Amino acid sequence: QQQQQQQWQKQQQQQQQQQQRCGGVRQADGADGDNTLRSARGDVRTKRRDPRREQEVETGHVHGPGVHDAGQQQTNNQQQNFQNFQNPFQQDLLDMVRGEGELEQEVKELVRDVQDYQEEYREDRREQQEHRDAVQEHFRQMRYEQAWLREQVARVENITTVRRDEVRLVSQNKLAWQNFTRSESNYPDFVVDGLFSLSPDEVLNPVAISGSSARNQVLMVDLGATFKIDTVKIWNRLSDGQGDIVGVFVYANETLLGGIVEAKKMYSFVASENVFARNVYLKQSLAATLSVLEIQVYGSGPFGEEEVNRRQGD
Repeated sequence: QQQQQQQWQKQQQQQQQQQQRCGGVRQADGADGDNTLRSARGDVRTKRRDPRREQEVETGHVHGPGVHDAGQQQTNNQQQNFQNFQNPFQQDLLDMVRGEGELEQEVKELVRDVQDYQEEYREDRREQQEHRDAVQEHFRQMRYEQAWLREQVARVENITTVRRDEVRLVSQNKLAWQNFTRSESNYPDFVVDGLFSLSPDEVLNPVAISGSSARNQVLMVDLGATFKIDTVKIWNRLSDGQGDIVGVFVYANETLLGGIVEAKKMYSFVASENVFARNVYLKQSLAATLSVLEIQVYGSGPFGEEEVNRRQGD
């Protein structure tokens, strides 16, 4: 638009220069006699129009013959173009104010998307909080159960400690072994079955009898774990052959508890302090058979190796 305005001003200036040159020619022709009055009138008209011309030249709006209409038309065209440029923008503004434009619709959609995202975010937060609450409740329940279990374990350990320290029969129905067995009626398991009486009937009171009379006949009871040995009782057979037990030594592992030097119904060997053993066995030192009705081992335990070492150290 500025370029068009400058071009239009330049055309106006050129037209003014042409008119000025034409006026000078008319003044020169007015020197003739026939044209003196016409020149005078032309001068008068020229003088009357000079201020307006000067103003028009200064402002750049020269309204010569045919120029005013062209300039006005160009101005109208420029205004129309400007209005055509403004109308879409004004329409967009009006539509946005009324809430009917495309921009307004996009803004509304964006707002709805943001609101949906906020709602999803709040829902996720609620679910996470519920999950955290559930996990915390689960851990509280686990801590409660652990406390209850520790209490039960403490009670069991206390009961176990009392039970272990109690001296009781620990050999019944345990494993028994001997290096020779005389017959099927004289198995070593009979010495730990707990079934015996004072009757000499060996059908009712089966007896374990070795199958050889050579020296070093052995009858052993495996207690299954390490116990603190308190007393070992040996019941002799009540029928013929009571003298077979003479010469027997009683051991708790490698610890010698005593020996038998005479025949009688029952022998009791009390262990010294801190005698721990897993195996109790009888060894015949003479060249004779070994026959026993029942073996009873009394003690406390069982104990692990570390506890055995600690108790023996105390």
